[in-house]
Amino acid sequence: YVDRRRFRDFGLRVNRAWWTDLTFGFVLGGTLMTAIFVVQLALGWITIRGVFVVGGVPQWTFPYWFLLSVGSYLVGSVIEELLHRGFLLTNFAEGFQVGPGDARGAVVIGVVLTSGVFAFAHATAPNATAISTASIALAGVFLGLGYVLTGELALPIGVHVAWNFFEGNLYGFPISGSTTTSILAIDQHG
Repeated sequence: YVDRRRFRDFGLRVNRAWWTDLTFGFVLGGTLMTAIFVVQLALGWITIRGVFVVGGVPQWTFPYWFLLSVGSYLVGSVIEELLHRGFLLTNFAEGFQVGPGDARGAVVIGVVLTSGVFAFAHATAPNATAISTASIALAGVFLGLGYVLTGELALPIGVHVAWNFFEGNLYGFPISGSTTTSILAIDQHG
């Protein structure tokens, strides 16, 4: 509506290749978060204290809260990618391109700026620190590169959705500082 463009102009050209990239992104995000979990578990930095965890409500309601949580993070991830990578990165890359030779520089500026906006948006999360905000900025660069290299939002959406799912709903890490209904409950040490 604002740019008078179609959604496909922001990287949502949904076709067979798009679904392949989405699947690859999901597998990549899940693999990366699983590696983090396995390393921390092997080093004794986390312990598993329970399974099928629901905070403050009866255990039998787990399926409801789990699906609600997964759905909310799914929707949130897609919206964040549409906003930060699809809309902002596209517009920054176009807006900072002064001449025909400046396209790469404009894309770099766009990735850096959108990563900063992405980090700033997460800086008010519960328990946010300078380190967590810097880490989110690096994640923004990673997601931005997926968008820039493919020209599609499928890869960053897949990574973002998987990251949140594996991080919070599967392994029980806080997502942006908040705990959620998860298959595993963990305690972090050190």
